[in-house]
Amino acid sequence: MQRTFTWFGLDDSETILGKDASGDFILDDFPDHRNGVEEFEPYDAPYKIYFDQKNDQNLLTFITAREHADEATALAFSRDHPGAVPTLGILEDNSGGTFRYLQGAAIESIRRIEITGRSTKFEYRVKGGAWTATKNAV
Repeated sequence: MQRTFTWFGLDDSETILGKDASGDFILDDFPDHRNGVEEFEPYDAPYKIYFDQKNDQNLLTFITAREHADEATALAFSRDHPGAVPTLGILEDNSGGTFRYLQGAAIESIRRIEITGRSTKFEYRVKGGAWTATKNAV
């Protein structure tokens, strides 16, 4: 299955964070979902009460391996890429033609984890709100 992660910055920029079809390889994809729950313990009650705050959080961590034209290009990319991607935006996950959008997202980190010759590997950690089927659902 071909996958593509595209980042739409709030400044109307568009950055491909990983695209299997272009020679990048999305190696790992670790989703994490957390519900916003408030805990309330009434005085002298036998149990706690929980309230759904409707502020779900999703965290997606993935690794992209890229091949560059030469070693100099790989080194330049590894230095320039993290600072060139806007922090706030929407993450698009295209998994074999099925599109999902992580709304209200922020890139927590872009970390180069390996550079070997003309190859680079980057880890992306993106935190956001709800996954939706349309880009501008919120």
